[in-house]
Amino acid sequence: MHILLLILRFWKPLGIGLCIVILCLIPSDNLRKIDPKIGYEDLAIHLLMFVGLSVFLYRDLRSYSKHPADLARITLITIGVCMTLAITTELLQFLFTGLNRSGSFADLFFDMAGSVAGVVIIRFIKR
Repeated sequence: MHILLLILRFWKPLGIGLCIVILCLIPSDNLRKIDPKIGYEDLAIHLLMFVGLSVFLYRDLRSYSKHPADLARITLITIGVCMTLAITTELLQFLFTGLNRSGSFADLFFDMAGSVAGVVIIRFIKR
């Protein structure tokens, strides 16, 4: 019952996280069918995906926090979860060679930058 309650409370960041995993694990052959000339736009997509994830995760964590002074803890949790997902998706791309995808430090950097940017944006908006 506790797991179901968590899923219901955090359905938006969970959904975004699931979409990120699916998009990161689509075989490259299928991606080329969608857009044969994917280039640096990929980095912008990584940035935006993780901005979205961190914004919704931070917002949901903040709304369920009983202590408004927990901003530092919520920030650390948000960035930690986002960075863990970023590292995991890049490792999975590296390990599953059948996907014809490769883990990239550039993608990881933009994932992490998006995670931090999302927290900065939502904290600025919440002021």
